Amino acid sequence: MSEPVQERELEYLYGADKIQHLLARHLKGRTMFLKGQDPPAEALVHEFDLNNRILLESKKVTLEPEMKLQLFRILGRYIELHCEVLKKSGENLYNIQVNSAAIAKKERSNMRIPLSPDQAHITNILASRHTIDTDTLTIPTSVKVGFGEYEQILKRDFEIVKIDAFGKRGTWLDQVKKHGKSIYIPATEDPHSYRPQDDRCLDAAALLGNKLQEKIIEYRNHKVKAEAIVPVIYMTHDRSPIPIGYIHVQGKKGTFPEGTLDKLYNASADMVEKIRGSNTVMIKEKQQVVNVSRGGIRVRITHEELRTYLARQNGFTFDLVFRMQAPITLFGQIRSQKKMASGELLLGVQIAGNSDEASYKRFLGNVDKMEQEAKARLEAKKQQLKRARS
Repeated sequence: MSEPVQERELEYLYGADKIQHLLARHLKGRTMFLKGQDPPAEALVHEFDLNNRILLESKKVTLEPEMKLQLFRILGRYIELHCEVLKKSGENLYNIQVNSAAIAKKERSNMRIPLSPDQAHITNILASRHTIDTDTLTIPTSVKVGFGEYEQILKRDFEIVKIDAFGKRGTWLDQVKKHGKSIYIPATEDPHSYRPQDDRCLDAAALLGNKLQEKIIEYRNHKVKAEAIVPVIYMTHDRSPIPIGYIHVQGKKGTFPEGTLDKLYNASADMVEKIRGSNTVMIKEKQQVVNVSRGGIRVRITHEELRTYLARQNGFTFDLVFRMQAPITLFGQIRSQKKMASGELLLGVQIAGNSDEASYKRFLGNVDKMEQEAKARLEAKKQQLKRARS
């Protein structure tokens, strides 16, 4: 499962004096909102004491003692309070302890432009069909089948071949998984072979330390002339590298010839490409873009399967289509997720990659034009209000 994604980069405040300053300067007498409510319920900060206990009024929700809650508000920058309910102090009134606070590190620099349902949508959305999580050993059947196929292919060139998922073994395999690098010993009788051939390899000599000679004898006793362990690195649709397994080969007839390591890496890449193909789903159904800025989009996901796929990803590739225009292929990182009461998923997506520079310039050109139009509408509205008051 993907790690939780935060919408903003926050600076956390734990010092009582800093929280006190924040309450005094920005929040006393202000309305804040309860996070986790749909829509967020309002709550009024009446007063506070030197211990950062606030008197909060909330007519929308009932709070219970020891309940944890988060209050937020945007005042130029996003502000968040992490609190605990101490007691009820009257009708709709509660004593709340503020334990910590957080402030967005910078103000939003991009204007969000709301769009009508027919102005823009995303389509051709690429997502992973199954979750691959090596920490919990959740490996889809398609991956295991791919391992078996390539095991048979490599047996044409190597006497001993094993392709498997990483497990908790406490061996060299742990190092291969941790660093994403290979163990490559083309000639087990030669101590110099235990040194890394290039930057793709771990230093087997350093890992063995004073047990190097012992390992050479062990290989000799088992008639192993050469050995290699190469990681199989799967790149997800959110561009996260996952070490899903390894290729382990041994040579018993002779040492490995030059080019063996390249051959194994090529096999690993081919296998990953095949596995990725079987684990990829493309959703063509249009999903509405709710708003857009130079930094990204907010999109409403209504497709049932896609909601499931994207809820566990950090990012995805898609085509963004503005009305009456050709698609723009983009990669977006998911910065926020919100499940609506209707079951729809609202995603805040930051544009993090594009198919080519021209496409990205076209995206920015569209946004700039919409931004200018939105500002012109706002200015016209202001002038209209001025005239109405005069």
